[in-house]
Amino acid sequence: MNIKIIVSLIFANFIAWSHAYGVTNAECIKCHEDQNFYMKFNNVKRQGMYISAQTIETSVHKNITCTQCHSNITSYPHAATVSISKIDVPSMCAKCHYDVYKKYTESIHWQAIKKGINAAPVCTDCHGVHDILKPTNPEAKVYPENIPKTCSNCHDSVKLAQEYNLPLNRLTTYENSFHGIALKFGDLRAANCASCHGVHDILPSDNPHSSINKANLAKTCGKCHPNATENFIKSPIHVTVSKHGERGPYIVRVFYTWFIGTLITIFIIYVFFDLINNYRRKKTQR
Repeated sequence: MNIKIIVSLIFANFIAWSHAYGVTNAECIKCHEDQNFYMKFNNVKRQGMYISAQTIETSVHKNITCTQCHSNITSYPHAATVSISKIDVPSMCAKCHYDVYKKYTESIHWQAIKKGINAAPVCTDCHGVHDILKPTNPEAKVYPENIPKTCSNCHDSVKLAQEYNLPLNRLTTYENSFHGIALKFGDLRAANCASCHGVHDILPSDNPHSSINKANLAKTCGKCHPNATENFIKSPIHVTVSKHGERGPYIVRVFYTWFIGTLITIFIIYVFFDLINNYRRKKTQR
């Protein structure tokens, strides 16, 4: 190829790059925070197009420009079709988070995305899009107390469970466990989904490298329970307490429900008759 053509192409790309990266977030917000802006698109507010200045300002990415992620924007104002496809999100995030990206590409979620299963999560499904917050922020989707809810968006979906043969009631069974109850009452030391299943490198239980593979469970549980034995790891985690599920916990629950209910009833009856006796005693004393 002619050297002049190569130089011209490099120069043209540099001009396009410098123009796009010269666009400030304030210029982007000027349109994307304007409610009237959406009247241009068939009077419909397109999902994801509205972005407030406050959302950007509170995000962990507030110091980077919009075009660092939306690198396909080469002009301002830009064309209407500049959305990032779901399969391209991880490679976009990899520009800054390459180590995390490498782990994610080994996960079951990425394998599903590659097979065309768009219901599988990418970075933005768990962390958010423009509203990404630090994991230490109680409002963050990946704050320990919020992780079960974030994961349940997929793993508690009846539709997804039926379509992809996934186990149901993951959130309910977790919340009924010791870990779930402890986390609900604010004990952030309690195990959440990521504590056991992993974070970016989640693998199915039949994978020998999975943290919940039978051969690795003692090590996984041992992070919090140093004395975890083979008997310890036999205990089921996602327990469905019902007649047709785990009968032991179900029987105990039914027993204590009736036992405590009966005690309360007897106590109320006792107090009722005691009040009547006190009333009669005071009446005879008069």
